[in-house]
Amino acid sequence: MRRWLAAVGAVGIAAVAPAADPADLARRLAAPVPAEREAATRALAALGPAALPALEAAAASPNPEVARRAAPLLARARLTADSANRLRVPPVRLSLHNTPLRDAVGKLRDVTGVEVQLAGVADVTRPVTCDTGAVPPWEAVAAFARAAGLREAIDAEVGIPAPPPQARNRSYYTPPPPLGPSDVPVRFVDGSAELPAVRAGAVRVTALPPSFPGGRIDGQRTLHLDVTPLPGVKWEGTTGVRLTRVVDDTGRAGARGHDAAPPPLPVFAFEPPAAGRVLIAPLPPVEIQPPATRPNPRVVAVPVRPGSADARVLTVVEGEVFGEVAAAGEELAALTDVATGRVGVGGGGRLVVRGVDTHPGGVRLTAELEAPSPWERLRRRQPDGPLWPDVATPVGAGYAVRATDAAGRELPAATRPTPRVSDDGVVKSVAWELSYPVMPARLVVVGPRVVPVAVPFRLSNLPLP
Repeated sequence: MRRWLAAVGAVGIAAVAPAADPADLARRLAAPVPAEREAATRALAALGPAALPALEAAAASPNPEVARRAAPLLARARLTADSANRLRVPPVRLSLHNTPLRDAVGKLRDVTGVEVQLAGVADVTRPVTCDTGAVPPWEAVAAFARAAGLREAIDAEVGIPAPPPQARNRSYYTPPPPLGPSDVPVRFVDGSAELPAVRAGAVRVTALPPSFPGGRIDGQRTLHLDVTPLPGVKWEGTTGVRLTRVVDDTGRAGARGHDAAPPPLPVFAFEPPAAGRVLIAPLPPVEIQPPATRPNPRVVAVPVRPGSADARVLTVVEGEVFGEVAAAGEELAALTDVATGRVGVGGGGRLVVRGVDTHPGGVRLTAELEAPSPWERLRRRQPDGPLWPDVATPVGAGYAVRATDAAGRELPAATRPTPRVSDDGVVKSVAWELSYPVMPARLVVVGPRVVPVAVPFRLSNLPLP
């Protein structure tokens, strides 16, 4: 009996064990045994971009089960590969030899581009010696802090500049300008504590200490992450965090907790007495003070549920931080077989051919792009308004039409007039009237758009709040 159970266990393990070849794993997505299909799915997800060719073939498979399972894996692998390319940064080298701390901070800023400030440091003239070799910029910042005897101070709230004198003593105030994660400087204070972090790419992910405000409220445990991009990265903000693996110090697996309900909006209501008249007397003007602080845009709250109520430390936390990056020169939409009424839909908008006029000298056509308005992003970044938002970009800036012939060669336009631009706050429309010597075979519109990115992280030994 025991030998029979051992044999059954060995067969089950062999069925679940994945193969190393991505093509073989893709074929196993159609395996008759559910455990084998799930094992192949997990193995392909772990391979990521290395499995792209196999996943592309599987997504086009005539087997609907294989295509259904391969589609989300393919999208995730493409996102991972694209994010790695966009967030890759060249290494830097920081070399300091008995450099005064005040001057060393300036050198660090020049080498990495990171805005660094000293706050409450006792001696800014003490010498600093540090030679990092070729390392990512965030690793250079961490090495500098260790060599200088500093630690980073990260606050839950950041200050807002005071309004100018002419804007005071009023019954309203204009919302402050949007504040992004790159706008919050890195502040160093005296100390030697180093926080767990992932610093390999352009976006650093740091686990904040359990004493950070809001770590434990009504029994809910929350892990706070500091997501900080390099200044050169046009990081629009963090959109979410996915936890793929959580293990606590009892050896049990945890998971992401439930997001807390947003606080209720304040409601102001005037209720007159049940009977009688109400006398409203003139009141003196009321000065409304603008807020002095706002939540730190770098800090992201991640509710976590450990595997055991007795857990005190998360030994392993793995996952991905999802965000958006503003990119220029992206392909927004394209179409072939150019004719009146043709529509091409892409990841950044909708391209429509409004008219085609053929004449002896060539062809004149009208093309229009319909894309999401940049004002939408401004509204997301400015939650307390905006009453008078800043202009996102100059009219028509960064948009262009590229045409190619049937052989794929670029077809230059005979005329390039200024496009007509309209924006209703939801949809931005850019229209061109272009002339070509022959009819283009393909039209492509390029311009700015926001692209999603994913930043993988693995953190160890995080004390629970």
